[in-house]
Amino acid sequence: MEQRVTELESIAARLRDKGASVEAEVKLTDAPIPHFLVDESVRTRADLILVGSHGRSKAFELFVGSSTQGVIREAMIPVVVVNGTRSVGGPG
Repeated sequence: MEQRVTELESIAARLRDKGASVEAEVKLTDAPIPHFLVDESVRTRADLILVGSHGRSKAFELFVGSSTQGVIREAMIPVVVVNGTRSVGGPG
């Protein structure tokens, strides 16, 4: 977890260095991920939601669904999906 927080802070700092207005925060929740992310975006008045994709197959997403798809369906602001296959400490 510590590695992921450090990586998130590093990414946010690089974006700020390029002139972006970025805030990064790590939170733990028991709520369903799509609901949590959308609720947080409303609470913080976010302009954009950025989510990572696990890179799973289309068949998996078709039959099982995904948190990313839920966020895209529920969000009232733009959602950007990035390839999340490269990560620190494991998949995702």
